[in-house]
Amino acid sequence: MEGLRIGADGSVSADRLETTPGREAEELREFSGMIERARVRVGQRMAGQPTAAQLAERDELAAAIGLAPRSLLPPVDVPQRLDEAIAAWLSHLGSLAGSTRKAYATALAGFARAVGGPDAMVHSIARAQCIRYAEGLLAQTAGGKALHPKTVRAQINAAELFMKWAIGNGRHAGPNPLEGVARPSPTRTDEGGAEAFTLDELRLIFEPDRYNRVKRPHQFWAPLIALFTGARANEIAQLRLQDLEPVDGIPCLRIVHDPRGENPTRTKNADSTRTIPIHPELIRIGLLDYTEDVRHIGGSRLFPHLPMDSMGKREKYISRDFNEKHLPEVGVHRPRRKVFHSFRDTVETALHANDANPVQIDEWIGHKPESMGASRYKAKYTPAQFAQLALPRLRYAELDLWQLRYSPGLWNDWLSKSLRA
Repeated sequence: MEGLRIGADGSVSADRLETTPGREAEELREFSGMIERARVRVGQRMAGQPTAAQLAERDELAAAIGLAPRSLLPPVDVPQRLDEAIAAWLSHLGSLAGSTRKAYATALAGFARAVGGPDAMVHSIARAQCIRYAEGLLAQTAGGKALHPKTVRAQINAAELFMKWAIGNGRHAGPNPLEGVARPSPTRTDEGGAEAFTLDELRLIFEPDRYNRVKRPHQFWAPLIALFTGARANEIAQLRLQDLEPVDGIPCLRIVHDPRGENPTRTKNADSTRTIPIHPELIRIGLLDYTEDVRHIGGSRLFPHLPMDSMGKREKYISRDFNEKHLPEVGVHRPRRKVFHSFRDTVETALHANDANPVQIDEWIGHKPESMGASRYKAKYTPAQFAQLALPRLRYAELDLWQLRYSPGLWNDWLSKSLRA
């Protein structure tokens, strides 16, 4: 930098500024943060008419940090310190469980430390800083052990959500410096190694001409239920009609552990039990009409034809027909990677992409809550809270399912002859 000048009013100018080719925007953001921090420090020391010593300190600060011309700084509508912006974002989130709010605050405190401290200006945060932040989390240990990949992912996700809000509310010029930053993939650390389906794969799976011709109710309904719940195959296979009932006027689906019931059900663990609203798209396609058909023929389970195996599970035909028949036929199947279980990762990905918080995601799909201290979160979301906070975020904007529709009574005759205990 040449010809640096700092006016008595705090204005900054220079005759020439050199930046690294390809890193101009990042370096200008970094310089802007240095400027703001210097102004804060100078302002704290220079109330009233500056003395010669104070002017010398100002010049020393300016020389130390290499200030950028004000005219070249990224314009933002609401310049704000990072700690103030974090407080504003947490307030913007509204009513959160205390542990969820604490988890977010803890994650963002770590983010702030990594990108310049709580007094750094939000608009100065650069992508290079965010990459170093993510790499630091991956290398971080707690009690001598590396952080769980899901914890790392959740903390980076929280910081990315904050930056998305900051951009939308005038604190940062964009683009989001955390978007696309590497983090542990849920497909490598989650159950079974399954990977989320892509949009193109979902279009193949639910291609209406083929899909509307499936022969059995579980072949039609199980993948659709999984797409909008993230439920495991056996959780869907064992659903009872009593598990699809309104709660406080909201049509809901309950996944419960009831091994001693008349129609026993089992879940993977205590965290798997949950009650979530039935997605409007499932209702439009006709899920509630189908449940009435099953009730009409005397069935008590959603798929009364599925037998129980020696392990007390009913998922065999759902997994077999989808993984070994449907997916290969549409050209999607990859052993252990693209399978029925992929719907869980698909739902998690969709919720995250539409800004659901990690605790909501864990509860919706029945994950063990390892993310950001969520294991301390005890009070589950109510169906009404889910309907307001999570349900609108579970959407696939470019996936057209409009031609899928259940015809009432379609399988009544066949089901009447195929009821199982």
